[in-house]
Parts: sequence; C-alpha cells; structure tokens
Amino acid sequence: MNTAIARESLGTYSGLRIQQTRDLALIRRLDARLFGNARAQPAAIDSSTWWVAYLGDRAVAFAGARVCKTDLKLVYLSRCGVLPAARGLGLQRRLIRCRIAWARRQAGRKAVITYTLAHNHHSSNNLIRCGFRLYDGKWIAADALYWWLDL
Repeated sequence: MNTAIARESLGTYSGLRIQQTRDLALIRRLDARLFGNARAQPAAIDSSTWWVAYLGDRAVAFAGARVCKTDLKLVYLSRCGVLPAARGLGLQRRLIRCRIAWARRQAGRKAVITYTLAHNHHSSNNLIRCGFRLYDGKWIAADALYWWLDL
C-alpha cells in the first residue's frame, strides 16, 4: 500500500472502516505478520473480542480486548497491531477508543488495563493520549509499563 494514498484517504476517512470481527483466522494471520515469533497464544486470540481496520478492502490493523479472568471488573486490551504502510495514520488510537467504548458497554466493569514494553514509546504515548495512566503492576515482564483507565 502506498502510504501517501492511505494518508490522503484517511484524511477524509473515505475507504476507512473499523469493524468488530469473529474471523479468528484473519486475526491470526495479521498477528503472525506483525509479531512473528512473538505472536499471541491461540487461547488469547480465542478468548478476545476483535476489531479490524480496513482501508478499502485491505485489513491494515487489528486490536483485541477481553474481560480479565482474574478480576471480572476489569477489561484487558489484549493486542494491537498496525501494518507498517498504515502507521502514522492514527489507527492505533482509533482502535484504543473502539475498545474503550466496548468496555463501557460491558456491565459491571470499572477500568481498562493493558501494558506496553518500556521501549514502545509510540504505543505508550497513544495510551496517554487516550487517558490512560501508569500504575504499579507486576504481571507480565520486568520491562513492562502497566496502564490503567477508569471507566
């Protein structure tokens, strides 16, 4: 995809759509393409609700969320990936906002949580722009930053 064309079409949002999907095969393909050996575990894909961003008929980004298994009052943002040709278009923030809106519709939920690795400044900044704040979590990795958003 030509990034200049994508930026132009996104400017008016023509050709851009984000939709919830149950197409787990598509999610697995996007996940493998973007994350390679660090791709999500099959159980994590199977237990999440997913969204895909399309420019025209091409899937260019995906994101997931699920209710936390250990605390049913929390929603966990499980994964987000944007193909390189579509980066810089604000898709990650739009997908974060889609998942926040979904979390607000889930009865009894009090907050959204997620994490980024410390070197992932782009994702951390997008979470901050969407209202998340850091908190002291210790459940993924030593180099992780943990994020919280009250609903």
